[in-house]
Amino acid sequence: MRILVIGESCRDIYVYGKCERLCPEAPAPVLNPLFTTENGGMAMNVAKNITSLGAECHVYTNDDWKEVTKTRHIDHNFNHMFLRVDAKDEISRIQHLQTIKYSNYDAI
Repeated sequence: MRILVIGESCRDIYVYGKCERLCPEAPAPVLNPLFTTENGGMAMNVAKNITSLGAECHVYTNDDWKEVTKTRHIDHNFNHMFLRVDAKDEISRIQHLQTIKYSNYDAI
């Protein structure tokens, strides 16, 4: 089965850390980073999930998707997200949609 995914993408960055105390100046947790992981997000995540199910998947997305980042700071023990920081709010338009031969795909 051939599937086409069309949509905006970004880079998801997960910063996992350990939270052992509160900040003395404010009632906010202090997160000590342990490790970081990066994945393709949004349409790229959908394509990864489709591929993991065994289907052939093609993606048409924005050219600057690696510059658009969503960074999440997460407690490693509880998998609780403390903070999400988005960089580059404006996403470029998806190009060349008129050149796609949609009949080559079983699902879009």
